[in-house]
Amino acid sequence: MFVTATEMKVHKGIHNARSHKCTVCAASFTTRSYLIKHRRIHSGERPFSCWECSAAFKNRSTLTVHSRTHTGEKPYACEECGTKFSQKGTLNAHVRRHTGEKPFFCDYCQKGFRQRSSLLQHTRSHTVEKPYACEECDMSFASRRALVAHAKKHSDAESQNCGGVRDEISETRILSNNERKRTSTKPRSGGEECGRTVLKSSIPRVHTRTYTSKKPHACEECGKRFIQKTALTTHIRVHTGEKPYACDECGKKFSQKSALTTHIRVHTGEKPYACDECGRRFSHLSSIKNHAKRHNDA
Repeated sequence: MFVTATEMKVHKGIHNARSHKCTVCAASFTTRSYLIKHRRIHSGERPFSCWECSAAFKNRSTLTVHSRTHTGEKPYACEECGTKFSQKGTLNAHVRRHTGEKPFFCDYCQKGFRQRSSLLQHTRSHTVEKPYACEECDMSFASRRALVAHAKKHSDAESQNCGGVRDEISETRILSNNERKRTSTKPRSGGEECGRTVLKSSIPRVHTRTYTSKKPHACEECGKRFIQKTALTTHIRVHTGEKPYACDECGKKFSQKSALTTHIRVHTGEKPYACDECGRRFSHLSSIKNHAKRHNDA
């Protein structure tokens, strides 16, 4: 039995042939509505616009989720503790904290996890995949948290010892070069100053610069200097206004890939930063830092 005529119509499509075909890629669908949605992948059409900002979306459901960033609406509530969420998927992940359910299992050791993202991070311990790369010295890490902790160890221009810590660490800069890299097959060696393991090709050209004031790449506009050319390339966009990274959902553009990655969480609801004290999750590093202060002040 079906509650609505629409549900019945969709169900009938299961038995019928996929008669609705895409003329661009030959994909076929059981209903015309599915085909129309699919065509937007090719056309780039975004017919659903946000009334609060300039964001536009391919699907009405994505717009609905996005609108909650403006209204603050959180229609999904946990029956155990009353915590509310803007997306059902986020609620489902939260509920597992109460039930202890761990539906995501590692193919290598069968360890279970509550979230797919946690499984992905764990799997890297088996594959040696390290997708988070430090822009200063080319070291790579399996998790964002490890990268952030490492980045704080880089000295500023005035500090010459290995323990120097920058006063301000930009999350965008820390994560700006995080394309997936598999470094297990590349020769590695230790840094002469600190013994840290780094890519052999970067010694002493890049890694050694971490412990010196040498910054060979200078901006022609303002004179600011950088250890790596990639950092200079990113900086130059401040002057040119170039924004080469565009969101597939709403079309908004960014000058850095990490900024796009952070923005996408508005659409996906991903919250990769978890509080060690209470388990609450956040989409931005700055948010979890502010949250952690509340525990420290308590």
